[in-house]
Amino acid sequence: TTVTTSGGDILLYYVGAAGDRVSDGGPRGRSVGLIVGRDDVYKKHPGNPVLSWFPNPEGCNGEEEGIWRPAVALHGGSEVVVYFGAITQTNCRGSVQSDVRVATSPDGRNFSESVPVIEATDKSAWGTGKKGAEVFPVAAYEHRGNWTLFYVSREVEPPWSLGVARGASRDEMTSTQALLMADESSLGAGSRISTASVWPLDSATYALFLQVRNEKSQVTRLEVRTFDPSDPSQLSEPATVYEWRGEGAFASVVMLDRKSDTWNLYYATDGNGIRKMAAPACRSAASGRRE
Repeated sequence: TTVTTSGGDILLYYVGAAGDRVSDGGPRGRSVGLIVGRDDVYKKHPGNPVLSWFPNPEGCNGEEEGIWRPAVALHGGSEVVVYFGAITQTNCRGSVQSDVRVATSPDGRNFSESVPVIEATDKSAWGTGKKGAEVFPVAAYEHRGNWTLFYVSREVEPPWSLGVARGASRDEMTSTQALLMADESSLGAGSRISTASVWPLDSATYALFLQVRNEKSQVTRLEVRTFDPSDPSQLSEPATVYEWRGEGAFASVVMLDRKSDTWNLYYATDGNGIRKMAAPACRSAASGRRE
């Protein structure tokens, strides 16, 4: 996930692992790293990782703990706000749960202590309500002093469906609801919603770039849906759909480089690399907004 600071730096946040788990070979010690871009030159931040979550490092299932799915927003043009899935062990049999937490930074590199936003055991929130529940943020934004967080849950049917949380502050979401069930995406049954990006097209219309994956068909799509930022509870049908087949791209994020008026698509590859595709932004003759 990525933001552009008022100073012109592109801050690209990603999840990296410290190695493989002994138990099942999966990623161990997942933390958030930072890549800084300027004038199309990208370098890893020397102080990586910038965010970590290991509440029980010596626990019997501690290697499962870590961070997954960071979602970043900018406050006031410079303060970086990062929501993330905080994975915590619940027993010694490999079970975990994931809450959504948030941390802030004045420079995008040095972060405050994180605080909970949506807790897995909270019975009042959509997609949660029991020990072992897993929820992960995918995108967030601030609009006229109110905060909106899009997140996915594994505890609903079908799993990996999309919900939305809203609140007057970034760490107090007072309302949550289902937004888009995974099987209602353009790929239908068996799909999972994985990542998302939010960008304003104009003051009254925002775009949600929603990545959907269907493992059975091995198809990944990036759906572009629009919504009113004052009421994110209603998404449009996909205005545009981009598609990859096979393993291809995953964990994609989209950002608008206002300096060059270019849409950039960053995506992770099977080889654990990050690549970029770009397209010029055009303006609608009718509305004057970027498209």
